[in-house]
Amino acid sequence: MSSVGILGGTFNPIHLGHLRAAEEVRDVEQLDEMWFVPAALPPHKEGLLASEHRLRMVELAVAGVPGFRVSPPELYRPGPTCPRPPPPRAPARTPAIEPTTTPPAANAPSTTPASGQVALRSGVQRSSTGSGFRNAM
Repeated sequence: MSSVGILGGTFNPIHLGHLRAAEEVRDVEQLDEMWFVPAALPPHKEGLLASEHRLRMVELAVAGVPGFRVSPPELYRPGPTCPRPPPPRAPARTPAIEPTTTPPAANAPSTTPASGQVALRSGVQRSSTGSGFRNAM
């Protein structure tokens, strides 16, 4: 059985941040595939490029990247589309992730990622086994 991660968004346009986040999640969670799911018409966004153009940009961005796939069914749903809750998650193993933030001051809002999210830090160097998406900083 293969393991799959899902990255949804409007991808208006898709950019290096999307690709790096997908790569990091795939590697940290040891997933076989990452599926990019372009959103159709979220009610909170205006001025989006046509869905067929956003779909094509995602297809071009992930072409040739091992384990990256495009899943377009959301684009064919009629009317405004809203995010769905994530599918139930199997008990997670705890990866060894170095903290990326300092502890918040008293009464400060939390910067801890929500359950199921992965904290990322720009500038992380990849081994030669990765697909090579890097922050250009």
